[in-house]
Amino acid sequence: MTPMPQEATGQYLLMAYLDLLVRQIGGDLFTEIDSGEGRMDLIVVYRGHRYVVETKMWYGQAKFDEGVEQVSAI
Repeated sequence: MTPMPQEATGQYLLMAYLDLLVRQIGGDLFTEIDSGEGRMDLIVVYRGHRYVVETKMWYGQAKFDEGVEQVSAI
């Protein structure tokens, strides 16, 4: 997990909620996956498709843009 406790707490709560939903529909949820471009917070696999969920704390527009670049590189 991330060394930032606020982000880790948010990731954990989101994962717990999503895990229940994803399993009910027959999908799988994976955490902290190495994508080759960095680590992705959550990956939902459903019917052969991958859905990336990346959580970030808001630290301004520049950090947001870095997060968008990270996710779009996958």
